[in-house]
Amino acid sequence: FRNLLLLFALLALTSCSKKEEFKPFNSTDGRFEIASPTSMQYKSQLSHFENGEVTMHSYAGERDGVVYTINYFDIPKSINDEWRRTTTSAYEIPTLQTMLEANAWVAEARKGDEVKISETDVARGEHFAATTKGKTQNLYIRVLWSGNRFYQVMVGYPPKPSYQQEMDAKKFVWSLKLHSALQN
Repeated sequence: FRNLLLLFALLALTSCSKKEEFKPFNSTDGRFEIASPTSMQYKSQLSHFENGEVTMHSYAGERDGVVYTINYFDIPKSINDEWRRTTTSAYEIPTLQTMLEANAWVAEARKGDEVKISETDVARGEHFAATTKGKTQNLYIRVLWSGNRFYQVMVGYPPKPSYQQEMDAKKFVWSLKLHSALQN
C-alpha cells in the first residue's frame, strides 16, 4: 500500500510539472522574431569566397532531443547580383542543392515559401523536410532570401520522434517573422 501511495505521489508531481513554454526570441541585428522553447546561444563564423567574405550568424538551442537553429548572413553585392542574374524563379535559392549535398541531407517535397516582411517586401525561398543520409536525424528546413540576406531556420530531431518533439519542431519553424531594416 505504501508503494502505491508513493507511485500516486510521483504521478501527481510529474503531471503538475509544466514544460517550458515557447517564448518570442528577437534579434534586432538579424531582423527576425521566432518562438523558441529554449534559450538561444549566439555564435558567428567568417567564410571566405572569391568575391568577398560572409559572416554567418547563428542562434541555436536544444530541448528534449530537438535542436533549434536559425542562421542568417548577408552576401556581398557582387555575389548577390550574380545569383540574381542566374536564378530562374523568385523562389529559387542559389546553392541550395550544394548545401544539401555538402551536409549529406536528402530533401523531400521541396516547396516554394514566402514570408511577408512589410506591405511591399517579401522574403522568398523554399521549405522542406529532409533526413541525413543514414536516416539518423530528421530535419525541417526553411531557407528564405530577402535583398542580400539569407535566412535558414532548421530543426533537427530524432528519426522516430515523439508527438511532442515533432509538434515543437513545426511550431518553431513556422513561427518565423521577419522585419525590414526600417522597422528596427
